[in-house]
Amino acid sequence: MKTERNDDHRLRLMHLHSLTVSGIFKYQKTKASKHVLSQAPPKSTITALLFSLNPLGSQTCPPLNFQMIDLSVPLKHLADSEPLPAEIEYITHEAEGLRQMEQFFGVTPTDLVYSEGRGWAIEQIKAITHTGTHVDAPYHYGPESEGQPAKRIDEIPLEWCLSPGVVIDVHNVSAGDMITVEHLQQKLETIGHRLQPLDIVLLRTDADKRLGSQDYFAQPGLGREGALWLVEQGIKVIGIEAYTLDRPFQSMVSDFQRTGDGRHICQPISRASNASTAKSKNSQISIRSQQQPIFGFHACPLRSRERVPAGVAR
Repeated sequence: MKTERNDDHRLRLMHLHSLTVSGIFKYQKTKASKHVLSQAPPKSTITALLFSLNPLGSQTCPPLNFQMIDLSVPLKHLADSEPLPAEIEYITHEAEGLRQMEQFFGVTPTDLVYSEGRGWAIEQIKAITHTGTHVDAPYHYGPESEGQPAKRIDEIPLEWCLSPGVVIDVHNVSAGDMITVEHLQQKLETIGHRLQPLDIVLLRTDADKRLGSQDYFAQPGLGREGALWLVEQGIKVIGIEAYTLDRPFQSMVSDFQRTGDGRHICQPISRASNASTAKSKNSQISIRSQQQPIFGFHACPLRSRERVPAGVAR
């Protein structure tokens, strides 16, 4: 396909780097009544990621029949909402970026005509794979699952990652408390939804309203029984907009110190199933979660999106 260029032959290149899979992710919440859709997106729907190459200055794009909502938490340098925060070094056009281009290409600034003597800009990130919005593969919780080797990130089936989603509102469960099977069943009954295999369950706790502060860690969490019940319904992906899927660490530590029972230190999916965690009326929104299939890793950064048909009230 021929691409038309402007006078200086510069192009605007929009990269949508493909990731894929679900995990713990932040999602935009509204009242349950606003999640009602006229019908679920067809299972056969395939939504493509595009590498779009447009002439500089072009602001046009094809009209969309749906609204795309970013569910992800931005990755920030030394973020307050991370116990082990990322460290980001910003490499600029004029400094290290220019020096790198001089090294790789054997050029001087005067040779770089189109960039007017500047180099590229990149970032160097030092972070654990559980930083920010990310997905936990089953292997994170243990080496085996259902009697088989637990799946790592690069082994997660893609069909887990694009599926109708249902929001279960548990924001009234107190911080530190367990989200029980009864909570899940009652909320599903209230919104009139019966879970279907491969539905993506999104737990609303409202913790994201406190993102950026230490109060962000005050949240309820899913226990082993609740996680097992969801797995029994055919659920492979569970999302939450809080720091963790389980209860706050301090709540588990307090119960352990009080009782001496190590079962209080529980990551809820542990050894339960090859499911991933993505740390209202039937909310049949379409969830696309994209992860980088890094070979052998047990978690990875995630970019998750909610796709809502145009004109649907939220």
